[in-house]
Amino acid sequence: MLPVDIIGAGDHMKIIMTQGEVVFTPPYDRHTTDRILAALGLTVDDLLSDLPVQEVSTGHSKVMVPIRSVDTLDSLMPNMDALVACSRATQCNGFFVFAFNDEDDLALTSGRMFAPAVGIPEDPVTGNGNGPCGAYLSQHGRLPDRDVVSYCGRQGVAMGKEGVIEVTVHRHNGRPDTVQVGGLAVEAGQMEVVLESPS
Repeated sequence: MLPVDIIGAGDHMKIIMTQGEVVFTPPYDRHTTDRILAALGLTVDDLLSDLPVQEVSTGHSKVMVPIRSVDTLDSLMPNMDALVACSRATQCNGFFVFAFNDEDDLALTSGRMFAPAVGIPEDPVTGNGNGPCGAYLSQHGRLPDRDVVSYCGRQGVAMGKEGVIEVTVHRHNGRPDTVQVGGLAVEAGQMEVVLESPS
C-alpha cells in the first residue's frame, strides 16, 4: 500500500507517489556486471567509472546501470532474451540505464528501463526506475547533501514517448530514507468500481 497525493485538477493535475522502503543490494561482481552490460549492448568503457552497477529498491527493485553518454543511451538495442536470462540470475526483473544530461538541461538524468522478463521490453516513463535511481544518486553522493532534494529525470525519448518525472529524496541520518515520484497527468477516462462482500 503506497500513498498517492493528487494536487490540482484537469490539465494541471499533479500526481505524487511516496514509494516504499529504500533497500540497497551490494554492487554486482565483475562477472554479473559484464553479463548485464553484454545483454544491454554495452561494455565496461561505457560505464561511469565511479558508480557501481547495483540493485536498488523503493518497493520494486531495479538494477541501476550508470553510463557516460546520453547518445549511447538513446541508441541502445538490448538483447531481450539475454536480459531475461540476467533477470533469472539476479532475481531482479528491471534494468534502469541512465546518463547525466548537460548542466543546462532542466532534467538531471535521462533514462531507459527494460523489463522483458515481466513482459515489458521497454517502459516509457517509470516511477519505480527513477525512484530507486534517486536513492542511488543520493547514496553515492551525486545529489546535494540536504534533508530534501528534488530533481527531474527524462525518459521515453528513444520510444518517441518522452516524459519527465520529478524525483524527491528525503534523507535521514545521512542516508536516503524516503523517495517520492511525481508528474503532471491528464484525465484519460473515468471508471467506477463497486466492491461487494462475498456471500
